[in-house]
Amino acid sequence: MKAGFLGLIGLPNSGKSTLVNALVGEKVSIVTAKPQTTRQNVLGILNVPNAQIIFVDTPGEVKAQDGINKYLQQEFEKSLDESDALIAILNMDAPNSDSLQRILDMVKDSKKPWLPLITKTDLPQSFRLIKLQEMVEAAGKPFITANYNRSTESLREDMLAEFIKILPESPAPLYDPELYTTQTMREMTQEVVREKCFEALRDEVPYGLAVDIRKYEENEQPTIHIHADLILNKESHKPMVVGSRGQRIKHIGTMARKDLEKILGRPVFLQLFVKVKKNWTKNSLTMKELGYVLDL
Repeated sequence: MKAGFLGLIGLPNSGKSTLVNALVGEKVSIVTAKPQTTRQNVLGILNVPNAQIIFVDTPGEVKAQDGINKYLQQEFEKSLDESDALIAILNMDAPNSDSLQRILDMVKDSKKPWLPLITKTDLPQSFRLIKLQEMVEAAGKPFITANYNRSTESLREDMLAEFIKILPESPAPLYDPELYTTQTMREMTQEVVREKCFEALRDEVPYGLAVDIRKYEENEQPTIHIHADLILNKESHKPMVVGSRGQRIKHIGTMARKDLEKILGRPVFLQLFVKVKKNWTKNSLTMKELGYVLDL
């Protein structure tokens, strides 16, 4: 039996969350086209014969000294330090090869078992793929790619045997084999609402937005009642979130409710409210209230 934490180390928007969802077969992490969608380390648990792989989906590498970006960097470094083994995520659409070499150097310097994985190979950038192949070969590692145009089973066949090799032995699974994530339903609800905000809003608005689940009621009735506050960084962002005659916030709520009903398997009544907490992304106390706790 092998079981352990497999940290996914890469740049923002490199395909880490998409990979975890595809391999686990459930919506574990939220996914959008915008970088820095993932803010907290999220565990996705995959059980296969004689192994339990606990994927640690991390925020991408961010260099920052304060505020929410410092929190993202601390989550990234925590995964690097606390995982049993690491996967270096090398995305074909990275801004330059130097940034990917930095990821390779990080995982090599950790002195932990690791593997490189090239993502977004469906992009028409064959010259970049050749460069990445050379980087992987120079590290003396097997060449593994993730092309999401293939089926989940095909992805698993290509990757899991290699992943299991670098995990430690264990007398038993580390988590109940029935679990696919350690997130609570309340936490998953918060992330789904934030995902829909990222998808619906432009420019810098989503990066200054947080979601606070104020009420989550499950009772004998089939419908789950959820009230969520959308916390904004600036007063000027409020009309962008609400939209003309409330159409944008209504759209966000509708899309979030549909996803939540699929995840929860029950009808959902979702109400969204907008609140402004000026410069909350730089206020450690407010960040802590919203679940982003900085290590001092």
